[in-house]
Amino acid sequence: MREISLVTHRHFIKQALIEAFRKEILASVPEKMKTRKTRKVIDILLEKP
Repeated sequence: MREISLVTHRHFIKQALIEAFRKEILASVPEKMKTRKTRKVIDILLEKP
């Protein structure tokens, strides 16, 4: 199993591009891999110098 992540800047999100990526990625993922009972979302906080 592989994980695909997309990192974006909070203040500059190209919503249409992200949605297109999401649709294309999900279209190529088998149905069995799309269902998952537990999901973990990790928020990355960057410290400013």
